[in-house]
Amino acid sequence: MRKETMLKLLACLIALSAPVTLAQFTVPAGPGAGMPFQIRLERFKVINADEDALYSDGDEPYLWVLYFTVDGTTVDLGKPGSASASFFSPHRRVRDHRGGQTQYTQIGSHDNLGRSGVDKGADFPIPPLLGTYADRLTPIRGLPQDQDLAKRATLAGVIVVAMDEDGSSEAAAEAGRREFERAMKEEINAAVRRLNPNVDANEIARRVADRVVDKMKAETLRGWTNVLRFLAGVADPDDFIGADFQYTTYEQIERSGTVSFTMDFRKSGAHYQVTGAFRRQ
Repeated sequence: MRKETMLKLLACLIALSAPVTLAQFTVPAGPGAGMPFQIRLERFKVINADEDALYSDGDEPYLWVLYFTVDGTTVDLGKPGSASASFFSPHRRVRDHRGGQTQYTQIGSHDNLGRSGVDKGADFPIPPLLGTYADRLTPIRGLPQDQDLAKRATLAGVIVVAMDEDGSSEAAAEAGRREFERAMKEEINAAVRRLNPNVDANEIARRVADRVVDKMKAETLRGWTNVLRFLAGVADPDDFIGADFQYTTYEQIERSGTVSFTMDFRKSGAHYQVTGAFRRQ
């Protein structure tokens, strides 16, 4: 994994704490306060494929997705020590009651885009269960009564890692994904609680990348009894194509209604794009 590719997504940590000089104000959010909003990852595009050749059956991309908010439900600048971000991972068991029966769908790592063998030029929708998050955004507390600054400091965002499946097992991929989520939650929450703009993004990137790689290696070694899968995972592990993030503020969503974005993921010959938007509901 190229650790430097994670630097961009971690730069958002610096933005979490800019308004700390006004923490002496305490204006709690009123009952039922909040703006309904949605984050939608809409389309996945293959600008260039890493395995787009006569002897290859194309790339097998998958995504790790983590949504987060920094808002008044968990942040009161009058009590910075207890502040935290809120997170939502779509990688979970989903209960479905269709057909009169309860079924469970696991949104894991491999094949979570529903496509395999994709080549240059592929362009398809991201499954809604993976690419949709909806909630209410509440201005952070502890800022002036007019709430303008509170709305500018209130964030909603999404962190996405793009991978290309090769030899790693699903268990190894899931171990890496869980460690990525755990590490990002720890780092973002630590930044929110410190309210310190002097964040060393390079050091955070090194720590997170090391933890993810170590966890995937450990899971591959743990599954050594499946000799063929073990050898594939060691010789040709899944490729980390890149990581990107997008975030916006309460103020921007409220003012614009829709804030569109494009995320880029590049490594060697591979170049993927994800398009999406933040929307007021």
